[in-house]
Amino acid sequence: MDPKYHVFVKITAAESSAEELLNALLSLANSSLLTDFCEEFHVTRAKDSDDTFYLIETFSSENGYAKHLETDHVKHFLAEVIPNLTSEREAIFLENQSSRVDNNP
Repeated sequence: MDPKYHVFVKITAAESSAEELLNALLSLANSSLLTDFCEEFHVTRAKDSDDTFYLIETFSSENGYAKHLETDHVKHFLAEVIPNLTSEREAIFLENQSSRVDNNP
C-alpha cells in the first residue's frame, strides 16, 4: 500500500479578494472530495489575518495527487484563481511514515 500523500498550502489573498478567494477554495475542496483519490481537504483561515488561508489536503498516494492536478477544477483554480485572487502561495509536500495516532478515543 502506498503511503498517504499530504499537501499543506499557505495562500494569501490579493488586496480586497479574501472573500472571493474563500469561496473559490471551498468550491475547490468540495469538487476535490468528490474524487476517489482526495481523502481530506480542509480550508482554514489564519486567526491573525483574514487574508491568509491554509489548505490541508490528503491523497491516497503521490499518484493520487498527480491525478488531482489533472482534474478540470484544479486546472481552472491554478489558471484562473491563483493569478487573479492571490498575492502569495507556498506548498509543502509530506508523506506518511507511520500510522495515525489518535489520543481521543
